[in-house]
Amino acid sequence: MELYESDRYSFSIQHPMGWESLNVDPQDLTAGWATQEGSAFTISEEDLVAQTSESFSVAEYTDLVIAVLSANLTEFELLSSEPLLTSEGFAAQVLELTALGGFLKGQRLIYLDDSNVGFNAAYAFPANMYEEQKPLIKYSFGTFETQIEAITERGVQMTDGP
Repeated sequence: MELYESDRYSFSIQHPMGWESLNVDPQDLTAGWATQEGSAFTISEEDLVAQTSESFSVAEYTDLVIAVLSANLTEFELLSSEPLLTSEGFAAQVLELTALGGFLKGQRLIYLDDSNVGFNAAYAFPANMYEEQKPLIKYSFGTFETQIEAITERGVQMTDGP
């Protein structure tokens, strides 16, 4: 695994080593990597207050992300939306989804900090590869950190990682 550290915000997450770095449009994504087999990992960081002048909760931000995905991904289907506590004890959300009529399947980690900066990390795989990649996704999402002290009790740990 390789560590991604944000240049602008205090976020970091591990992602697969050896995947090819993508040239991304900074209006849409912060960073991205892909394989020749069609797998991808992308990161999006956004200052919501600067963009909208509004303040969001994690639930409201998740709804906004789902609306954007639904509008922009062909044949988007949300399979599940589950709350997650990060290793630091912060609230996050994990979406499981499909697109392109089920051809692609993946998960998206959604986090919103106290200053309304949003972080999204998304994995997409050809559907026939997805199940075998779930441990990788879980491990990667478990490495997400904000480099900020958790306001909740310490000691919350990710479980069942590889």
